[in-house]
Amino acid sequence: MTDPITPLMQGAPLPAVDDPEGEGLPADLPPVIDAHVHVFPDPVWPAVHRWFDEHAWPLRYRMRSPEIVRFLLSRGVEAVVALQYAHRPGLAREMNAHMAALCKAEPRVIGLATAYPGEPDAEAILAGNARRFYGLERTSK
Repeated sequence: MTDPITPLMQGAPLPAVDDPEGEGLPADLPPVIDAHVHVFPDPVWPAVHRWFDEHAWPLRYRMRSPEIVRFLLSRGVEAVVALQYAHRPGLAREMNAHMAALCKAEPRVIGLATAYPGEPDAEAILAGNARRFYGLERTSK
């Protein structure tokens, strides 16, 4: 099976989306849960922004994790499923601590833990977070 994204990204960076933005979700919608919201510790965001600038598309919003959560909730989103991914060994503990703090500060955040596949202490990292999170964001090597 071929990767459907790679041909799209060959002309990257792609143009920005220039659609109008509303004040919030329409009032007649049923409750909305944003089920795919990436959050990271502050030191990781510049690398994420740089990657999108160079390889993908301009990000409309350049917010840190607490701002992202506040923004979505202020627009009418009822709950946020927050996820992150450790892209190399040694990041998961800090990322999971960041996620735990976000979940503690805002109970409408449903957090997922992360661990880098094959990391020597991945099982211990996840076991230490078993009661704080609802799932795991799996990253491939």
